[in-house]
Amino acid sequence: MNVSYEKFDPADAGMPAALMAFRPDVAFPALHGPGGEDGCIQGFLESAGIPYVGSGVAASAICMNKLYTKWAFEALAIPTPRWALVESAADLEEKLATPERSLPPFPVVVKPLTEGSSVGVAFVKTAVDLVALAEKRNMPLLVEERIVGRELTLPVFGRPIELLPVIEIRPKAGFFDFDAKYTNGMTDYICPADISAELRETLNGHAMRIAGALGLRHMSRIDVMLAGPQSATEKPPLPGMPRNIPPDGQPYFLEINTIPGMTATSLLPMSAKAAGIEFPELIRKLIDMAKGARADEKS
Repeated sequence: MNVSYEKFDPADAGMPAALMAFRPDVAFPALHGPGGEDGCIQGFLESAGIPYVGSGVAASAICMNKLYTKWAFEALAIPTPRWALVESAADLEEKLATPERSLPPFPVVVKPLTEGSSVGVAFVKTAVDLVALAEKRNMPLLVEERIVGRELTLPVFGRPIELLPVIEIRPKAGFFDFDAKYTNGMTDYICPADISAELRETLNGHAMRIAGALGLRHMSRIDVMLAGPQSATEKPPLPGMPRNIPPDGQPYFLEINTIPGMTATSLLPMSAKAAGIEFPELIRKLIDMAKGARADEKS
């Protein structure tokens, strides 16, 4: 497929006018973080009448905000680690003082609400450390129970969406942070992951419900922690949720990435290749999906 293309940086003040002058048949957002994944650029492209690759405004906004994502998981009865929203250091002090203990048990994972690529993620062992972090950050934080186990990611792709081969992520040094994500050799990936057919069926069912409810399209990646069967039995993910735990363990859904990376170390291209889709074909298919979506809207 021969195409002409131009790169545009939203950080440039003249970007909107330059993009409108170029008038592309399709835009391919390759952005991370606020302004790129949160529906802002998607809203601009919608207003400009330019078809684009990836999920729409609403799905992008929900998935970029970890609080909204938690609400979506719980509304869909998707297992997710116990969590609490800490709006400020004063709010945290109140939560720590409540008898019913409105925080998840320590150790916890602390995340900014609207960052991507593991930016700002911290592991906290004690309440004292959590108070210090809340005072330092001075912003709303999601405090989440830390699940220990295997880390999986579910690449979803297509039109309609389907689950590509699941990938297991094994950082060589601790946490799958920004450096581990984007530096060659710092993480091992097993693709397809060594999981049972029963677990894959469970993951596929949850992923398809998420994609359908939120309107995910073209490409996304859903991150999951897989706790062992014993710990999953001791700690059900939500009150009253059935304990249909696959033999591999209980999956806990963490986050949704609506613009997966497209670098040499990125996971969706890796999974697509395992499914027989080489990188040039992957890009072509995504462009065709975006053009097809616009054709459907006009018909």
